[in-house]
Amino acid sequence: MSLFGLKNHFYHKSIRRYTVLFGSLFNDLFIIRYPKDSTVGDAFKVPLRYSGGFRYEALPQDEASRDGPLVAMVVPAMSFQLAGFEHDPSRQTGKNVRMARNVADPDDTVPFQFNRVPYNFNFELCIRTKNLDDMLQIVEQIIPAFKTPLAVRMDDGDDITAQQDIHIGLDDVQMSDNYDDYNNNRKIDWTLNFTLKGYIYCRTQTGDIIREVQVLGSASNKDDSLGLEQLFQISAPQPDQTSAVERLAVEVELDMFTGLSVDTVEKAVGTVRQRTTKRK
Repeated sequence: MSLFGLKNHFYHKSIRRYTVLFGSLFNDLFIIRYPKDSTVGDAFKVPLRYSGGFRYEALPQDEASRDGPLVAMVVPAMSFQLAGFEHDPSRQTGKNVRMARNVADPDDTVPFQFNRVPYNFNFELCIRTKNLDDMLQIVEQIIPAFKTPLAVRMDDGDDITAQQDIHIGLDDVQMSDNYDDYNNNRKIDWTLNFTLKGYIYCRTQTGDIIREVQVLGSASNKDDSLGLEQLFQISAPQPDQTSAVERLAVEVELDMFTGLSVDTVEKAVGTVRQRTTKRK
């Protein structure tokens, strides 16, 4: 038995969605620098890229291989990366629970997935500035936004059109400053660690919609001389040709009706049938 193979291949892009979502939260952040003796400042947008820290700073800058002049690294700047993720058993529910789309496909089948797996995704946001005031401007805009975990509604899957509230929380802030290094230009590095509570989805399968339910009820009268066993069939309204027929037999023992008359039982079961039909 093989768990994988071309037949079982799937890719929901869940991790990619979470990474894009996280980066989009910080791609429009500005700082303002005020010239001396002036109340009118100049706004600068802080650039953001996906990278581990500022490793791109170490790329070789060969003057002969460049068309223009060498340019030092632009600061302030921000980068982010997915640092890791781990399973979150506290949010795990029944593994056999099915998640299905509300609308069927044209071939009268409905896509469904077995229950998703909760994971906590750890993201790092690295910030580099040349002076402390720029750093404080950036951080003081970010921290209040995460005083409580930020909830973002997003489409969390295409196959079952699931929409989820994704919670993102700020865990801690780590600081680094090379102020005492006289051989290099000063750079202040702060790293903000976040946790995004997301999910990994299972392979999408197809199945039929339940359109008819059979309920088997039984009851008896007070002197136990009369036994009653009937089959009550509950039929859903005819759909608009978007689903196939699947029958499900549900056997229910109506102990609550023991000791009641047959008419009373039939009325009660009729009420159950009526409510179930409305629910469908």
